[in-house]
Amino acid sequence: MLNFLYPKDVCDFSKYNNVEQTFVSNDSNDCWSFEWLLDTIGIDYRNTSNNKSKNFIKFNILFPTEYLDLQYLPDSVWSYLTHNDNTFLLLYQATEATTCYYWNYRWNKLKNFLLEKKIPPEKVFYISGDLNAIDNHKIHNDNYWSKAKVLGIDIFEMMHLYRHMQNSQKNYKDIIDLHNTSQKTKKFLNLNKRMRPNKQALIYYLHKNKLLEDSKVSALWHESKVISSSEFSSYNFDKSDYDDFVKIAGRQLILDDYGNDQHSEPSLYLESMYSLVSETYTGSTVKFITEKTYKPILMGHPFLVHGTSGTLQHLKKIGYETFSEIFDESYDMHSDPKKQLKIIIENSKRDISINKDIMEKCKHNQNLFLKQPSKKIVKKQLENFLL
Repeated sequence: MLNFLYPKDVCDFSKYNNVEQTFVSNDSNDCWSFEWLLDTIGIDYRNTSNNKSKNFIKFNILFPTEYLDLQYLPDSVWSYLTHNDNTFLLLYQATEATTCYYWNYRWNKLKNFLLEKKIPPEKVFYISGDLNAIDNHKIHNDNYWSKAKVLGIDIFEMMHLYRHMQNSQKNYKDIIDLHNTSQKTKKFLNLNKRMRPNKQALIYYLHKNKLLEDSKVSALWHESKVISSSEFSSYNFDKSDYDDFVKIAGRQLILDDYGNDQHSEPSLYLESMYSLVSETYTGSTVKFITEKTYKPILMGHPFLVHGTSGTLQHLKKIGYETFSEIFDESYDMHSDPKKQLKIIIENSKRDISINKDIMEKCKHNQNLFLKQPSKKIVKKQLENFLL
């Protein structure tokens, strides 16, 4: 049983979002909240105002901000933390991998605030979406965050099924059979929403290599958001001219929006041979796997993942099949975004065919996804971490 302690009465800290959207509400129907996760995996919890056993004052954090809203919390919150040895601060942010070593400036704001309130790092428990959070915190040279207790968990397998079923009421188990009879008019499907630097670089190289016309690619790319020359250089594996990149971005090359993080539209998958997944991050700073990767798994698609190194390794570890017979999957081992992207583009040039054995892998992946293997894994992780 997890005990969430509130100084006077049950409190939803999201009501203190006066300046920023710092907190997520304590709503078990909101899959950004810790309550939703605990209900999903089957860990009991209770809200209490007075308990002598181990307690947590829990913050459901939305995403990295300046954390200005912390100043509006009641002083009794910090008093309880400093004067009770059995009470700890729990920062829950498994929907993000924006940790202190990735968003240093903003986390320093949080650190300074906690130090002002005399909260030692040993009192802090942090749950992140970075699967490498424990190792990353150990090697991070910060005399505060490196001493906090840290856990990285993968919850997007559970989140995507939940959101998909909430919004579509279907799991499309019959899509495997539909793939066998559908006419594939497009080579690959590449869904984008927020145009992060890695996605801008990917689409530029897809354009440069004339890979867009035969594929289904979505992007919302506006000139005001074009990445800088230094950002582009992190992905520029062939010494492309930055001005050429800007011209492509400035033309607002692709404006179609097929992306929806809530559910998956079957027709997009049925008309394409495989998915080229654009994940949130690339490189190796964090290992963050989102619904972007789990979408093709549910929809019976082979997939490439332009994401963080070790993504395929993690998927295989929990039982999923990948597609080394049609793709060069060495990109998963590289920490250099340039090398990753170069191999991804070379893969995208390949002429491939989808045979019966590949579709059997897709069927296995879909069946495994519907069984939700992450539930047992995350439940055991949290029990060991908090109880």
